[in-house]
Amino acid sequence: LRPALAVTPAEIKAKGKLVVGIQGDNPPWGFVTSAGKQDGLDADIAALFGKELGVPVEFVPLEVNNRIPALTTGRVDVLFATMAMLPERAKVVQFSKPYVANTIVLIGPKSAVIKT
Repeated sequence: LRPALAVTPAEIKAKGKLVVGIQGDNPPWGFVTSAGKQDGLDADIAALFGKELGVPVEFVPLEVNNRIPALTTGRVDVLFATMAMLPERAKVVQFSKPYVANTIVLIGPKSAVIKT
């Protein structure tokens, strides 16, 4: 992996749009409606970000394995997607403060034996 290309708000404004990499298959965070529109919490947050910058948002749905390469090659300006903040990833991308938390739990039958 190589470091991401940094794009400034001024460059995004000059370009006239914000290109957002997003997962299109991870409801409720990101999904595509039957009308073909990107939707979900990540899309909503990205739209607010674009509104703050005063530019429209163009969504680029990405598979999990393609997200960081799309960012580091400049295919997208920013990622809005569920992503674990792993040390290896932090070497090539800069994470924002999380805007939502996702709790993962394991559920099994009461009869299951848990060994520690």
